[in-house]
Amino acid sequence: MRWRVPMHPIEHVLPGAGALLDIGCNTGAFLRYARERFPQIQAYGVDLNFLALRQIPRHEIASCQSVSYQLPFADEVFSCVTCIQVFEHIPPGERRATLEEIWRVLKPGGRFVLSTPHAGITAWADPNNLRFRWPRLYRALIRTGLRDRAFTREREVIWHDHFHLHEIRELAGTRAWKTEYVYRGGCLTPFLDLLCWPLYRLGLDASPVNRWLQRLSGWDLSLNLGRAGYNLLIALRKAESYSEAAPSC
Repeated sequence: MRWRVPMHPIEHVLPGAGALLDIGCNTGAFLRYARERFPQIQAYGVDLNFLALRQIPRHEIASCQSVSYQLPFADEVFSCVTCIQVFEHIPPGERRATLEEIWRVLKPGGRFVLSTPHAGITAWADPNNLRFRWPRLYRALIRTGLRDRAFTREREVIWHDHFHLHEIRELAGTRAWKTEYVYRGGCLTPFLDLLCWPLYRLGLDASPVNRWLQRLSGWDLSLNLGRAGYNLLIALRKAESYSEAAPSC
């Protein structure tokens, strides 16, 4: 059975979007999926990871190396901006400026979709923080992957922060954002990720076991678990006027 996953950012991309920007696009997998779902979309991506950017077909996706707090685009050019499991990698001192830049490049009425770890009851189990809690176990499981090799050449890999909703709202500041969707799901996510890592390392990502784990993950992410959720997804719309903005965000 295939579960509808409200936590998947693709469910919140505006169907009639013209230009879509993915911040932290890595190898462009999400942007390729978005173009399959919405063929009219013009896909753009930025990332610090130059090794990953090299793998993106230039004829499909316009991509460039850039920091998130100084985007190389004009004002109000994107219908939709996504930031998927990247915000936690941005140093704390750059997060507010990143949201300011997203506001700047987003068209009035455009949508910003943020997916990031939530400060829920299983935040302690974040597998990406294994590198700090148990570095030997982390190296044994994944060694130094493509992500870490590129990151350490650009900047230090930092601890994965997990966020409460009010923290994101505070970082968004006084800009006229209208909150359209808030979802917290995936209580089992960190444990399923740990089980999948050895399979990816062994090249068994297409194995029946991994497919079963992915189905279980889809079910887990289909549940809105509130404060218990491991992942937080927020869809914000840039209000066309300040009077339109919701007072909560």
